[in-house]
Amino acid sequence: MLNLVSRTHSKAANRVSPFYDRKLSRPVPTAVTFTDVSVTVPRAAGHRSSKKELAMKHTKSVLQVAVSVVVVLAFAAPRVATAGDAVKGASGNVIADSGFRPNPGGFAFENWGGDQYPYSDLTGNDAVALFGDRVCARFDGNNCVPTAAAKTWLGQMNEMMKGGHCEGMAALSAAFYVKQETPADFGGKEAFQLSPKDDALMSTISAYFATQALEPVQSVTSSTREWPLQKIVDSLVASLKSGKDYPTLGIYGEAGGHAVTPYKIEQLAPGSYRVFVYDNNYPGAEKYIDIDASQNRWSYAGAALNPSEDPAPWQGAAGDMDLTQLSVRYEPLACPFCGSHQPPRSPAPKPPAPSHPRQPSKPSDSYSVITPSRCSQVQATRKKDKKQLSRGKNGAKNEIPGATMARLRGSRGCYVRLPANEQYDLALIDDGRPVTGLAQLFVFALGQVYGVSNLQLGANTSQSFSLGQMGFSYQAGGTQRPTIVYATDTTGPNAYYEVSGFEIHDGYSFNAETNDEGAVTFSDNDPDLDSFDIDGEVIGETATEEVDLEDLSASDKGEVELEVEDDGDVDVDIDSDADGTEDEKDLDDDNDGAPDASDKDDDNDGIADAQENEDEDHDGTPDASDADDDNDGTPDASDVDDDNDGTPDAQDDDSADGEAAASADSEDTDHDGTPDASDADDDNDGTPDAQDADDDNDGAADAEEEEGAQDDSDQGDAEGGGEEEGASSEGDDASDDSQDDGGGDDQGEE
Repeated sequence: MLNLVSRTHSKAANRVSPFYDRKLSRPVPTAVTFTDVSVTVPRAAGHRSSKKELAMKHTKSVLQVAVSVVVVLAFAAPRVATAGDAVKGASGNVIADSGFRPNPGGFAFENWGGDQYPYSDLTGNDAVALFGDRVCARFDGNNCVPTAAAKTWLGQMNEMMKGGHCEGMAALSAAFYVKQETPADFGGKEAFQLSPKDDALMSTISAYFATQALEPVQSVTSSTREWPLQKIVDSLVASLKSGKDYPTLGIYGEAGGHAVTPYKIEQLAPGSYRVFVYDNNYPGAEKYIDIDASQNRWSYAGAALNPSEDPAPWQGAAGDMDLTQLSVRYEPLACPFCGSHQPPRSPAPKPPAPSHPRQPSKPSDSYSVITPSRCSQVQATRKKDKKQLSRGKNGAKNEIPGATMARLRGSRGCYVRLPANEQYDLALIDDGRPVTGLAQLFVFALGQVYGVSNLQLGANTSQSFSLGQMGFSYQAGGTQRPTIVYATDTTGPNAYYEVSGFEIHDGYSFNAETNDEGAVTFSDNDPDLDSFDIDGEVIGETATEEVDLEDLSASDKGEVELEVEDDGDVDVDIDSDADGTEDEKDLDDDNDGAPDASDKDDDNDGIADAQENEDEDHDGTPDASDADDDNDGTPDASDVDDDNDGTPDAQDDDSADGEAAASADSEDTDHDGTPDASDADDDNDGTPDAQDADDDNDGAADAEEEEGAQDDSDQGDAEGGGEEEGASSEGDDASDDSQDDGGGDDQGEE
């Protein structure tokens, strides 16, 4: 469940990293020469040594020891490296060298995952740097309070980074080297001197990480994944030589994706290359990836998502390696969740003036799907023609123009981009590999976010999702207890809802849809799903209001509608028959042909109306015991409209407490449209009032009620000076009383 508590950086609030405001324009520093150490390569059995080889045999034992040391270091716990890490297998011709080295160009601290540095999490201020202040509902001092959709996106990015921050570290170290970022802004002359205790540095690393899941970075990177390995090598060589840009390299294995910073390339033989890299899992160490372009294969010893995981050899082919140029990260980024929300009217804090103002972001023209599940577990199908996007044992399958599927660097998770204005079916499937933990899937669209979490993925089952322009549907695979998430980024206050507290069975669906007025409706078709809870918040320009609704129920065919009003209040309506008319205004709530006045179960929920305790604001307290039935902040005793239905209590024949607010002359016990004074059967029980001992079916005999009414009348006559005296101005007195007490019965009753 997403943590709704906002956290701010202690130092970063008033400092904006140059990453957000610069373009690549400076040349790379002059390349530095590097001396390689050769290692003897074992010969095949029966090989006759040349004179040169014989002359070198006396060094063989020493070199073998050196090689052994390198192998041990590659698999040992990560530490700051010594010169011994520079010993390599075979040397070749250096065909490109940028001059970068892991020390001093890389960081002295390791890549990290989990919650090791909680202050590295992205906040609203980071979202402003990426997308502009349109993502803020308001400013609290120097800190952006993000909209509900922005907060949800930030939460998902922070969740993804628990696998590791390699992508951010690889990109930021490259930015330092080409002087697009300045280490001095974070307290050092070189990257290697910087401390992980600097929260501004750590959040900047996280911001660079997040760019991989944004357009145009994702699409440009994905296109390189389709290249043969020779083309990737050629591109790396050109970049490292030119000094006009700097790449990061992504590699992918069974465990997930990992990002490194390349700096030198050797050619070992025709089509055979060694790419030297700074791997942020190994501070200061020189590592390399071997590429056999002729076979479209590569290998890397000691790879891992982060240092807490056991390193192991990774091997891959074309399609398991890609690259990202630094310059694409500085282009205008597409905001995956931004809708019609505008920047808050309160002025934003002014950061130090950047030398090159960043171009404004733009709304995304696609759906962004993010899940921690493997890409091999994700399928997308376009509804209109059944074209698919998936990744199986034989690689990616993409039949949908404009769609991409990418494994994320630093994560086991998967990112999917789908062109908007289409309808899709998504699925999390069993890929035949072990699954640990609970699954989730989030969809970011124009102005809204849909998500489902707490899912159990089982063998031979799938979790299904349907996505369209106006809504989202989840179909359970097996019995599930999910949490449904909905968030907005629209004009006015923004809502974040978590729907939970229910169990849904195999094959049944839970739906979230929006209407033209911006309200969201929740519904299901599981006959055993009786009710659910909604928690969350409404984030406005002046305050954030908590949402806590319990035991919402609308029958199998009904829906619960939530609409955020301009003042931030949430209006809750039940429409039991989903006919577009809320039950409070519907004469036949469940559309069963029986008017509510004669229907013993108006909402068709299987519970007789007489046994239901009405709870207008769904706060868990029945209206009969609730001092504020509609939860509008005004106690019922002072509220002229207890149930907030737009009709003053004085004119309302069914206030929230179920009490008759109208006068006896207009009372209509059975709500059949005929006042009791003219109705031959007040309670519509089939027994005429003349023969009915309890006309209004309230459990009190009519004779007792009449006796009590007469006693009250006699007492009133005595206090008012007699019946005759008061009769002359009875109408005026009633009118005056109504105006004096606000027109509500509650005050008179209190």
